[in-house]
Amino acid sequence: MKTAAILITCDRPQLVEEALASILRQSLPVDELIVVDDGAIPVSLPDATMLRSGPGAGPSAARNLAALAASADTLLFLDDDDLWAPDHVARLAELMQSNDLAASGMTHHRRRGGTAHRAPPPRLDVADWLTGNAGVQGSNLAVRRQALLSLGGFDEALGCCEDMDLMVRAADAGLRYASHGQATVDWRTHAGPRITDGRRSLRHPHRTFLAAHGGRMTAGQVASFRDRCSALFGADPGPLPRLTWLLGPPGAGKTTWATRHARGADRVMDFTEAMIWLDGADLGVRRAKRHLAEAIRVTEANRGEGERRLFVTPAYFSPEDLGPLASFEHLICVVPAEPRWERQLAGREGVVQPRDRAEHGRWVAAFGCGASAAAGGQA
Repeated sequence: MKTAAILITCDRPQLVEEALASILRQSLPVDELIVVDDGAIPVSLPDATMLRSGPGAGPSAARNLAALAASADTLLFLDDDDLWAPDHVARLAELMQSNDLAASGMTHHRRRGGTAHRAPPPRLDVADWLTGNAGVQGSNLAVRRQALLSLGGFDEALGCCEDMDLMVRAADAGLRYASHGQATVDWRTHAGPRITDGRRSLRHPHRTFLAAHGGRMTAGQVASFRDRCSALFGADPGPLPRLTWLLGPPGAGKTTWATRHARGADRVMDFTEAMIWLDGADLGVRRAKRHLAEAIRVTEANRGEGERRLFVTPAYFSPEDLGPLASFEHLICVVPAEPRWERQLAGREGVVQPRDRAEHGRWVAAFGCGASAAAGGQA
């Protein structure tokens, strides 16, 4: 079994050097070291494969970029503000001999002083992850590369909650999981720049998590999730979205995302073929798209709370084409970074057409990619 340490960083040069040192002092050295820079200021580190996902694409995009580039079959992740104990890789590598993912205990260094021990759960249970984080984050997780790719990677639309989301999907997929409670990670809290970007509103990613997994939550779990978000982040994600729009360039994975999260009687409306004739920028086309969006909105407004949800994945729509959103709606812009987008579109179509590349470029120019694009310019 070959291992890769994946270190993601965001404008924190001193912290990333400390994190790198903790990787290099492992009692069981890793076979591969990949550093992904998601910051605004480029960084270069010796003895590592350097990749760039940013600025501001978020932790999921950074980890996915490294997973695609890695040659090792087991990936261990580290955020640049955390540290590994010298036996971290050895302990997790032992668990990974017979599992698809594994997690270690952590020592949480609180911002206001003091520490707390966090242990991951002994088994995977979806209910542990729907309303809060049960003890897995970006620095105490190891996963088989092929298992991560089979899940579709980390959800790049989530600027936070991506660890909770991954564990829900891993549980759904029946992946083999193990954990140990020994704290081999120092999870440090600080006031500096964050990979989970505190400059962006945290309401949108939490509402995206609710759009993804709220269909399986009870009313009490939705209320608990909202209370937690308000208490910890000052951001109430609002009620369960009944109408979710997924926009982005061709091959972004919009319909894949919707289909993955639709449950029971939920519906997915794919406009990929039907909307090509509306492509353009003149006022008549914009008005036609706006009327279509409003017709869907009015229809869904008449459905009661808790009834079946609708996910709409139109092609060649921009956020402006939707008009103002109602309180029961949510917008997610799915804009993968170019390597991941090319892999997805080529896998589906066999080739990446110049028109599609230009469309992806327009989305990136307007909104960025990954977490920076997810809100489509909304606050």
